Amino acid sequence: MKILMTGATGLVGSSLGEKLTDLGHSIVVVTRNSVKAREQLTFSADIIICDLNNIPLSPENFNGIDAIVNLVGESIDGRWSRKKKNEILNSRVSSSKNLLKNCPSSVKTIITASAQGIYGDRGNEELNEQSKEGEGFLSDVCRDWEAEFKNRQQRVVILRLGIVLTKKGGMLKKISALFQKNLGAILGTGNQWMSYISLNDLVNVFTNALTNEKYTGVINAANNNPVTNAVFTNALSKQLNVRQLPRVPSFVLKIVLGEMSHLVLDSTRVNPQRLNELGFHFNDNNLDKILTEELSLMRDHYSLFYSEQFVPFEIEKVFMFFGDHLNLEKITPDILHFRTDFISTPIIAKDTIIQYRLKIRGFPVKWTTLIKSWDCPDEFIDMQIKGPYNFWKHKHKFRKVKNGTLMIDEVQYKVPMGKLGKLVAGNFVENDVSQIFAHRREVIAKYNFDLHRVI
Repeated sequence: MKILMTGATGLVGSSLGEKLTDLGHSIVVVTRNSVKAREQLTFSADIIICDLNNIPLSPENFNGIDAIVNLVGESIDGRWSRKKKNEILNSRVSSSKNLLKNCPSSVKTIITASAQGIYGDRGNEELNEQSKEGEGFLSDVCRDWEAEFKNRQQRVVILRLGIVLTKKGGMLKKISALFQKNLGAILGTGNQWMSYISLNDLVNVFTNALTNEKYTGVINAANNNPVTNAVFTNALSKQLNVRQLPRVPSFVLKIVLGEMSHLVLDSTRVNPQRLNELGFHFNDNNLDKILTEELSLMRDHYSLFYSEQFVPFEIEKVFMFFGDHLNLEKITPDILHFRTDFISTPIIAKDTIIQYRLKIRGFPVKWTTLIKSWDCPDEFIDMQIKGPYNFWKHKHKFRKVKNGTLMIDEVQYKVPMGKLGKLVAGNFVENDVSQIFAHRREVIAKYNFDLHRVI
């Protein structure tokens, strides 16, 4: 199947694209910026450059397309100023109009994301796909968004997404960082319902919707076990082994967040009735199980950085590139002045020791690394044995995929001075780590491993 996808570099799009290419499908990605897309894509894809907020796709863009997956949309995070609200609305409604304007009947299936926000604040009411729509800004956005996809001649599936729980990003990553600083608390009364789904289950829902013609119309994409905010907060605190602040009153959240407080105070108790009728099997139907699988490496104030990048080269070449300490120098930002002082073996292998020197925010630092494991071409692990962190473990994973290799970086680390260090310096360190890997991503995408061009 040839699938046209929007929002392909986002949280859901990245994992969905990986799954679909693994299954043998071909992906065509619509993006405003092809350079950024190549940096951020985690799977092989052709690219169409088009700003869907302002320009429709041409009829030619649909040549050979069997299905559409629509995931585009401005983030709803951030204070809801008039400008922000217009961006949230237009990025969904205008882009959907332009996506569908010239869509021919030869495209048989259209899958679009929507959100559980369409139901509004409903207290303890159990909400299925036949429940009436709610009131408020998010309800209005979702209603207008979905309207663009109704009354089409194709098979259309509208997936109303619950909160997506994954360590890769989104809400769970953001609030886990707050909880690790002991800033987590029950919000408002704590009685508001939260409907959620694991990223893996959501990817399977999208995949089924593409291939199973019984999937039609509106479908709630949340699992069978919604919880209240109080239950969620207690479970997250227990998983991370952190303390909670006293409850944050609703009026404080409304003052601090403004209208965006609806995101955390509205109660949405979703029942995935249609998925249950279709026989969908949830692999992750329990909150504690999901939190354990996603956050086990973050317990006791450890931090976790996670990144994926697709490169169009065979796995052996990619592995050996990253296994060469001199290449590491070339893809590290110049501001760090990163250099190798010593390596204990002629060729890197298990138990190799490497000594580096660098500058962190202008301060000279020496760093000694042990190659803990070396499993060519699938994985190697380096661990700090002397350096600026209390703990640093970097797992480099490589997976052979369609037309190339998926690189996965998983870094577990802990800053000095325990809880105080996490509170004071945690954000700075997290930003520094993110910027280092963003630079690597940019260099790799730009030069495609022809790094003699960098020098």
